[in-house]
Amino acid sequence: MGRDEAQLMAKDPLLDIADCKVVEANASRAVVEQPAAPELANHMGARHAGALFSVGYAASRALVASAIGPNSKQAEAQMVESEVIYEKVAGAETVAATAEPGGEDWRAQLTTVSEGGAADLQTAVTLRNEDEKTIMVMSVRWQVDSSTGSSG
Repeated sequence: MGRDEAQLMAKDPLLDIADCKVVEANASRAVVEQPAAPELANHMGARHAGALFSVGYAASRALVASAIGPNSKQAEAQMVESEVIYEKVAGAETVAATAEPGGEDWRAQLTTVSEGGAADLQTAVTLRNEDEKTIMVMSVRWQVDSSTGSSG
């Protein structure tokens, strides 16, 4: 991940609190890990749903930041919609979220952003545990506007 994309990722303090670490990020895939930690557990001792959402969100955000790349300084990216399906309880284990483009027109949307326009970017995220079992899936839609002159 380039310097500008790392700055975009660093602007959300919740990702630090939720211990989200970007492992890989490029225009076609992002992977974010979250280790087991007592502060991420809920009252039942399982991983808190909010912590799981945070790592999925972080992966989606890293993918979008990497995909808009050099335009990230001039673009504003806002998550406008997400759908989450929790499939399995996560315990005291490392989880990894993998985000990939979710829309058929990903490249066309990125071209629109690079030309100074606004676009919708869909991402598909799968969260897996150490045994590669799916914990959660989510889809996230981002509105990206490169004509605003700010980053977000």
